[in-house]
Amino acid sequence: MRVRVSSTSTGTKIGPLMLTDPTPVVAAYSMRFDDELVLADATAGAFTVTLPDVTLDARPFYVIKKVDAVATVTVDGNGSQTIDGALTVDLASQWDSLLLVHDNAAWYKA
Repeated sequence: MRVRVSSTSTGTKIGPLMLTDPTPVVAAYSMRFDDELVLADATAGAFTVTLPDVTLDARPFYVIKKVDAVATVTVDGNGSQTIDGALTVDLASQWDSLLLVHDNAAWYKA
């Protein structure tokens, strides 16, 4: 599936979705239920972004985007919860991103 991502003066548009409140992070971070777009900058070193507990989540999707070209950002499904069957996913290259959806049991790359 291809999803068009573009920036506008009011936020980031992913397909028909408009994300208006990015959360910049530079160190280990546990996502909140109200996060919609995490901009991960690992210039100071690698770190992990942990997703919310999928069994308690109400938001239908999350986006994590790596904005630096220095170190890896690891996305953790939260404990034993998986992302497409894996416990973690690494974002290694600048501009790598994940659009994640869930079924209240596991996370899936969209």
